[in-house]
Amino acid sequence: YLKVSIKNIHIRYENPNPQRTYAWGITLDEIFVHTCNEKWEKEYVDRTLKKYMLQPMRKLLSLKNLGIYWN
Repeated sequence: YLKVSIKNIHIRYENPNPQRTYAWGITLDEIFVHTCNEKWEKEYVDRTLKKYMLQPMRKLLSLKNLGIYWN
């Protein structure tokens, strides 16, 4: 079962050239990754069982409050 949660991300780049200053960045409140079943519901799928061995692996990625800016 995979469950990953990362919170409060802010990546910013500022141009160091004083004659042409600018900055850009990305902000994200939360990112989640979950294992899912064939109906895309969060659920543990035991891939060692014969009935699940040939099924594709499904992961659900959720982003909360993604922002991109350029100044």
